[in-house]
Amino acid sequence: MSEQKQLFSTSLAKDAVYKTGLRSFMEYRDLGIDHATHGQFRAHEHTFTAGDCVLQPPAIVHNELDCSDDLEVLEIYSPAVHETVVVGRVPEAAAAAR
Repeated sequence: MSEQKQLFSTSLAKDAVYKTGLRSFMEYRDLGIDHATHGQFRAHEHTFTAGDCVLQPPAIVHNELDCSDDLEVLEIYSPAVHETVVVGRVPEAAAAAR
């Protein structure tokens, strides 16, 4: 990790701006820690149903299939800049089986 001292950062809900991101079916709220951590971390807010939790271990192959309208997520990852490989859609039979 960098030897640079991290800066103080705030992101207030009342000032939230959501934008379309990597996954077109989600809205992303950048929480602004990329600058404060000198690019070591980035955090986005997404939406989930109360009580839900998701952990994606490093280098896990995954694809988002669907989500509810009230899904909200706090996404924290390091390094802030990383490679994402977009994979194809799951066949209809597999999606129907879930």
